[in-house]
Amino acid sequence: MEKVLIVDSISSKKGVVNKDVNGGLGTRTQIGDSYGARILEYLKKANVILPLIEYGYVASILKAKGHKVDYHQESNNDLSFLRNKIKKENYLYILFHPSLVAYKTDVEIARDLKQNFPNIILGAFGPFVSACTKEISDYFDWVAVGEIDKLLMDSALSELKGVCLVNGYVSNLDSLPFPDWKPFDIEKFSYKPMIKKKPFFTMQGSRGCPMSCGYYCPYPSSQGKKWRTRSISSLIEEIKSLQQKYNARAILFRDAYFSLKKDRVQEFAEKLIEENINIEWGCETRLDSLDKKLLKICYDAGLRSANIGIESEDDDILKANKRKGIAKSFQEDLIDYCYSLGIKVNGFFILGLDGDTVESIEKTIQYAKRLKLYAAQFTVSTPLPGTPFYNDMVRDNKIVRKDLELLDNNTMVFDHDNLTSEQIHNLKEKAFLTYYFRPRFILDQFRWKTRELFY
Repeated sequence: MEKVLIVDSISSKKGVVNKDVNGGLGTRTQIGDSYGARILEYLKKANVILPLIEYGYVASILKAKGHKVDYHQESNNDLSFLRNKIKKENYLYILFHPSLVAYKTDVEIARDLKQNFPNIILGAFGPFVSACTKEISDYFDWVAVGEIDKLLMDSALSELKGVCLVNGYVSNLDSLPFPDWKPFDIEKFSYKPMIKKKPFFTMQGSRGCPMSCGYYCPYPSSQGKKWRTRSISSLIEEIKSLQQKYNARAILFRDAYFSLKKDRVQEFAEKLIEENINIEWGCETRLDSLDKKLLKICYDAGLRSANIGIESEDDDILKANKRKGIAKSFQEDLIDYCYSLGIKVNGFFILGLDGDTVESIEKTIQYAKRLKLYAAQFTVSTPLPGTPFYNDMVRDNKIVRKDLELLDNNTMVFDHDNLTSEQIHNLKEKAFLTYYFRPRFILDQFRWKTRELFY
């Protein structure tokens, strides 16, 4: 039985790194230098710990092929513990999932391991590896360009060498085994305060996204534009499995667009109710694929949180950035309805979009505060590798900060027509501080805490 170790690197740089988001490219949240900003960063780092779902699939597939899979978190400060672990366990394969915002740590660890264990085979996978293969391939014995689970299902580890181009995507997601979370620190998995119940896990009911905002969003680039779905029966069985194996009480679906088809979501919710499955769950989606009837059914089935992209208050700016806007009256009405039901809505906003000005960003911040959101996330417009936005910026030579790790969704890296980097930085910090440190937000938190006592 050949042993495999998944090494999950921890960046020592400032900010809160989350590898799971951004289509798997990852982000680094750096709100600012003020005391309030540091408090918010600390709270996010302590409470939002999402496992990479690719890790679970890799562990499950390799286990089915007879491998023993272990997991290890590592910074590059002192590798002595990792070296001793490798010596003791005699691992043959070491696997990495480098993220865009912290890949240099993986490279440093890989260099050290190759120097000390020249016979060990190092492999790397993930959206960053697929999008920036040239920057990463020299440091590993093999790199996967495409979906790692398809590669591992089609090939043995011993067959992988150099740049492994994956032929297409996993067409039948039901053919994948359920992720195996046993090698991982499952007690750490968390998505507080959006989802408070634990044990908490992530699931994936679909891959791909056909929406036009794929111009700047990395999901269509990493997962394809075709929307591929698992059967409802497969989702129900995985939830049951998580409850039986780990006593799961909450789940976050990591689909790029969970409710693209309303009838599918309704079928899922009705099945949860029919089978009396008690699980709290959340998802990421668009409001224009929801309605009040569907939201009520989903709430009755355990839906308690929803992440939605709002991006900007200005419809013309949304249109200029190839984002299909939603009528404000409809958007505000559904957010109000979610609030009344008890569904927490986290609104995502992007500062520095094409056409943005100081005035338009100020309006977006005020709009975020008017909505009955549970939380808000403010990021900076960023050309991400693999997206048409990135390709256009490279073609026009507009990216002025060349370090790939700065493409973290919190740093202005290109020449903006109307805004300086300093203005963006200040507006982002202002957005977070004025949103979270205001009387209405604090009052709403007390209301939510009181409400949560009764469901």
